[in-house]
Amino acid sequence: MKSILIACFMIVAGCATLDSKGPEGPRPTQKTWKTPTNVPTIDLSRDNVPDFWTATPTIINTNNFANMHQITDAIEGPHPRPAKFLPPHKKPHFEENGPPNELRAGLGNSNTTINDEGGFDAIPNTVWSPPDPSLAVGPDHVVVTVNMAIAFYDKQGNEQFSALLDSTGSPGFFEDIGGGDFTFDPKCFYDQYAERFVVLALEYYNDESWITIAVSDDSDPNGVWYKYRTWSVISDGGDTYWVDYPGLGFDDGYYYVTGNLFGLNNSGWGGVLYRVFDKSPMLVGDPVVIADVRRSGHASMQCSQQYGESPSAFFVGRRNNTELRVSHINNPANPTVVSEFVAVPYHSTP
Repeated sequence: MKSILIACFMIVAGCATLDSKGPEGPRPTQKTWKTPTNVPTIDLSRDNVPDFWTATPTIINTNNFANMHQITDAIEGPHPRPAKFLPPHKKPHFEENGPPNELRAGLGNSNTTINDEGGFDAIPNTVWSPPDPSLAVGPDHVVVTVNMAIAFYDKQGNEQFSALLDSTGSPGFFEDIGGGDFTFDPKCFYDQYAERFVVLALEYYNDESWITIAVSDDSDPNGVWYKYRTWSVISDGGDTYWVDYPGLGFDDGYYYVTGNLFGLNNSGWGGVLYRVFDKSPMLVGDPVVIADVRRSGHASMQCSQQYGESPSAFFVGRRNNTELRVSHINNPANPTVVSEFVAVPYHSTP
């Protein structure tokens, strides 16, 4: 298998708050949200059996934003942690002790040399802590996201665009497709197969959960984006779940999102959502068929960003103190998730 798999592990998840002061002044301490009536029912009551539905995009041109440089100075504290403004959410207790092995960390010599060729400062501190930075590098541009902002730069560090991601922007990057003032956990990457930038953020409002994703129309992030605001309230019988701690990845034909499922109308745990997007229609701004799969025994799985041949889509997460869980989807058009375990040196959680 001629592939290079890159998986990003984020230790902490972040989000926005509802009562902090942003650049436009104080935010409302509460909003009345009415659950939309035109959302799908995503039935994942059958574990590892996909459910299919269709999302329609909104086409937006960032060159038409009234304010294309919204992020100027760092915002003074306090910088609250996001979990304070989300429902209580804890993963269940999993068996911590894995099978013993003789593997040892840090063996061998490292000849890695780091050459500092300079750099530039990107988005300054926003109101959230932690900022959860993410970086995407294309041929001529760099896209940066943090909680809760986005910016485009040329490779000399000249800012070409910056905006808040939520509705406190003027406008916010995702406000134009319905995003409110509580988007969180943004991520981005550059898809070298399609030569596009891809940006993701989550949203949560009382009984609403959204996975919002945007795809640029070419390798220049300035201009047209195809934006999909996708429902992520997951049903299992009478129980519903919301999505937290996203993973974001790709291969040559599909985009992938993962997320932990926490109880929305209950205090339960739903496992992990695996969401599969056929990228072909998303590259031209057409409706996309989404395939959702749930694995109840999984937790905190992150997506690979894959280069080279793509025999499977890969995902990775911690299983216990001597093993990682590596899962894969072999047929993204009709996905099921297969898991294997890989031995690693003994370690403990913080």
